[in-house]
Amino acid sequence: MPFCRDCGAQVDITWKFCPQCNIAQVHAEESGSVQSANINLTDGVIGGDVNITQNNTDDISKALLQTLQSLGFTGEKSPAELSPRQEIEVGKVLEVSEKLVDYGVVMDPWNDITLGNAAKLSGRTTVAHQHYLRALQSFKESNNMDGEAAAKSNLGVIAKLQGNMEMAKQFLEESLAINRLIGDMQGVAVALSNLGLIAHTRGDFQKAEKLLMESKHIYQDLGSIEGVSKQLGNLGNISKSRGDLVQAERLYRESLSNYQEIGDKQSEAIALNNLGVLSKTRGDLDEAKRLYQQSLSINKALGDRRGGSISLGNLGNIAQIQGDLSTARSLYHESLSVNREIGNKEGEALSLNNLGHLAKTRSDLSEAELLYRRSLDICRSIGDRQNEAICLGYLGVIAEEFGKTDEAERLHRESLAIEREVGDRRGESISLHQLGTLAFSRGDTAAQHELYTEAVRIRRDIGLPVDQWFIDNGY
Repeated sequence: MPFCRDCGAQVDITWKFCPQCNIAQVHAEESGSVQSANINLTDGVIGGDVNITQNNTDDISKALLQTLQSLGFTGEKSPAELSPRQEIEVGKVLEVSEKLVDYGVVMDPWNDITLGNAAKLSGRTTVAHQHYLRALQSFKESNNMDGEAAAKSNLGVIAKLQGNMEMAKQFLEESLAINRLIGDMQGVAVALSNLGLIAHTRGDFQKAEKLLMESKHIYQDLGSIEGVSKQLGNLGNISKSRGDLVQAERLYRESLSNYQEIGDKQSEAIALNNLGVLSKTRGDLDEAKRLYQQSLSINKALGDRRGGSISLGNLGNIAQIQGDLSTARSLYHESLSVNREIGNKEGEALSLNNLGHLAKTRSDLSEAELLYRRSLDICRSIGDRQNEAICLGYLGVIAEEFGKTDEAERLHRESLAIEREVGDRRGESISLHQLGTLAFSRGDTAAQHELYTEAVRIRRDIGLPVDQWFIDNGY
């Protein structure tokens, strides 16, 4: 039985579309004996049956790039999101580009970068990786150090999206070294920023702060207010993770002021959401709601549906905390619909998790389990290891609620293994705490003490606050 070339799922030879990712299928017997080509480009849309011969590959390559340019993919720049129609067009472009590769066509490496960007935005991280890797090989062969740095930077971002932090770190450090060598300070700032985000994810707040500060200083030297503001937001996220909400607010507000000054409305909406999260953490739900609604208004004015889905989810969180479960459900479903329409798989998984939390609040554990499993399936399909571990943790909690302690332990240990693999130390501390609680329920106080001790040690190592109960009990 053949496999889908986009997501890797098994497909029947007679199926026209993959049931997992809905991408059109082209099987060997359908494409093996091709003698002619019929491709046209009308208003940025590929039409006709795309067949490839020795004589038309250049025309098809040009048509693919024209389509991507019409969708907003120019050079290394990408649009903020894709509409459902654009999502279909990107799928067609990527399908045809793979046909060209199978036919032995070698593309310009910068075109492979553009194709990789299109694949990344549409959630096809494996396809994006393939394009970036081909670009890297071509750049190396031609000794194009600028291109090599760009390809490695993109490969690092894909590895991070897939939860492979060690590989991401390696690619980004290599990109950083090349950019320093050729004097591309913009590239240096980008690499430092991405490395800082990885350090933050892994719980190394001190290293993350150092890297982000260095990136911020370079952006200041370059006169990039946008770059400085982005790092202020990233540094605010670190302060929030450490529990220093006063410092986080100062950084977020400075970032917001800068975005308002330069008229960057999309980033302004992100800064407002960040401030809303702080207000929610402090318990000021009315202020959080006001900030989220302000962010949502900007998203709608810009047509930024991806950003709007985040604001909708955040407003759903507020409604749920306030006990308005009907409104929360409506907002979560609206966010879910938007994410599905624009092909935002990561956002779809987050929306399903929010609905799972809501079902758990209503004590509908079976519904919560179903929603968490759907989210888990998406995370696995896109290679998001970090959020895969989070979903496994949620399912472990549900298993505990059902009294299935053996299954709960298995799920938490599976989550722990992934967290250790990807270097998510904050997540590791949470899984250790859950396993300690399970040990206590079994009456194994020695195991409980060992697991709690390790969990607390990690939290102290990475600068996270420790609950008073642990301090009072000598941990």
